[in-house]
Amino acid sequence: MKQEGLGKPFEDAAIDAANVQAIVDAALPDSDIEVQPMVVFIHPRAILELEAPSIPVVYASPKKKPSLKSALREVKRERRKTGFELLSEEEMHALEMALIATLDEKAFEEATEAEVD
Repeated sequence: MKQEGLGKPFEDAAIDAANVQAIVDAALPDSDIEVQPMVVFIHPRAILELEAPSIPVVYASPKKKPSLKSALREVKRERRKTGFELLSEEEMHALEMALIATLDEKAFEEATEAEVD
């Protein structure tokens, strides 16, 4: 069986989370949203053997444990305990537009056209 290099998934996840955090902070400066990195393995035959990873690691498939679905449900449960407030429609729209603006021009046009329809 061929084993391919994974690159640096923990470093990549931390960098991506920081980039998304900058977008969130610009779009919703008073939101106190904290973007958390997570490494998600999508290949159905991926097998992980990790000891105390610094960033949560999950499988995309809900059939494998730990799964992305169960991890997100756990975050939701924890947030409910702390009285975490959901974003308003206006905040979600502002965040969506800020994220779309980071896409290339063609993708931005397609996304905004779909919103108008």
